[in-house]
Amino acid sequence: MMSKLAGHYTLEQLRVLIAAVDSGSFSAAARKLGRAQSAISHQIQNLELDLNVVLFERSGRYPQLTAAGRAILDEARFLLLRADHLSGIAASLQAKQRTRLVIAADEMALDGSFDKTMLHLSQRFPTLSVDLVHPVLEEVAAMVRNGEAQVGLTVQMSQVYDDLAFARHGMTQMVCVADPEHPLVGLSAIEVSTLSRYRQVLVSVRRQQASHWQLSPSCWHAGNIWSAVELAKMGVGWTSVPEYAARAALAQGKLKILHTTMEAPVWEQATDLIWRFDLQRDEVLKWLMGKLAGVIH
Repeated sequence: MMSKLAGHYTLEQLRVLIAAVDSGSFSAAARKLGRAQSAISHQIQNLELDLNVVLFERSGRYPQLTAAGRAILDEARFLLLRADHLSGIAASLQAKQRTRLVIAADEMALDGSFDKTMLHLSQRFPTLSVDLVHPVLEEVAAMVRNGEAQVGLTVQMSQVYDDLAFARHGMTQMVCVADPEHPLVGLSAIEVSTLSRYRQVLVSVRRQQASHWQLSPSCWHAGNIWSAVELAKMGVGWTSVPEYAARAALAQGKLKILHTTMEAPVWEQATDLIWRFDLQRDEVLKWLMGKLAGVIH
């Protein structure tokens, strides 16, 4: 019985262990790794000595993992995953490529293409760490301007900033909705003056200055589009949100579209990609910005 404390082991030994288990035998692992079977057996034996653990039961035709071997195998897979991640980060640093990115994306500015872009970003740069945050309205520009985020996605800005550059991201479909029992439901050509008589649920934050999106003096502030939809469903007030956020409630009859004179029942809101003029664009940012707003020079 092994009794000494576990000593040093190598990542190569762990790779051989995983190959032996995944291949089903030492001989199959040897063929997979392009080595002699004796070399595989030697690596496994050394790993057992270094860990002071019996990994395989060898009494049968093929070696079988022991209970301890199964526990070690799970940890070995995790360690190799982290080791590969570390190697990727080191390679990124050597290539002067960023390892962390913060994206400030207002949910009002998102469309179906954004999620696909995030998936492709994860595949293109597998070791990149991404913080995806969802500020609303003017908060997006504030985060980009003060350096908290490298890029931002926002509804078309009502204010121009000297230190921010922007490019058109796309168009988001918007709807003005209320619960089925709301007095405005069923009316046609609703004027702004009529809308303003009823409580509005605005996707915003209370500390912001009055937004050009606020039409009613009676206003509830929701921190995100999903809260706004829920409040509208409960009858708190009417709201304007991206169509994708209200789609399920509209299909279930829990919300109704308000027909206003401002826009069509479903209208398009321009959205922008924004960044600081002094932003140093590496490979990651060039790729991402190209996907979000076309080729930017």
